[in-house]
Amino acid sequence: MSEICFLHIGKTGGTAVSSLLRRHRRKAGRTDIQIYPHRYSVRRLRRLRPDAKLVFFVRDPVSRFVSGYFSRLRQGRPRYNAEWTAAEAEAFTRFPDIETLCAALAGSKAERDAAEAAIQAIQHTRLDYPHYLGSTDVLEKAKAHILMIGNQTDFGRDVGRLKDLLNIPPELDIPRDPVKAHRNAYPEGFTLSAEADAILHTRLAADYELYDWCRNFSNSRG
Repeated sequence: MSEICFLHIGKTGGTAVSSLLRRHRRKAGRTDIQIYPHRYSVRRLRRLRPDAKLVFFVRDPVSRFVSGYFSRLRQGRPRYNAEWTAAEAEAFTRFPDIETLCAALAGSKAERDAAEAAIQAIQHTRLDYPHYLGSTDVLEKAKAHILMIGNQTDFGRDVGRLKDLLNIPPELDIPRDPVKAHRNAYPEGFTLSAEADAILHTRLAADYELYDWCRNFSNSRG
């Protein structure tokens, strides 16, 4: 099989998948599986590894955005302890909850500008699908080199598909401990309002175009 490049898209279950792949790589002595962190993209991997097969997971864009906001609000804890940058500290001081951020996105020009600056300051909201996936044209050109696109919504099923594709033995699995898997914890009782959800759907229109392409690709592969 060609070299496998797993692109870790933030807040899609990539920490758990990376852990599984590292354990399999170590136990099986495989050198053909590589894991690439957040700064990489499909376009960059196609340039660096033109013959490789690509694997990545996606997630509904609003769900991913909310998860990313709360992950950085907690500074990655409890699995990580990544302190805010100065820009993130300013963003969370201005927008200490996601409803306030969403309201600003629908506000005056000054409010929208402040909200956009905060989104660009927060790591996981800044690194959107256009960062990782480019455009539908980029994905179409890479289509023959995409081995699999998993979905966080069907995470258990798609991890199973990945294990089958890479001949990962059944006894190896993703971490079940929520800290090791870096599962996000929302504030108790948190529910995104319908208004905020609608605002984010509009803000993330480009992400939804890419997400829909990925879902269609996966459906076409059965």
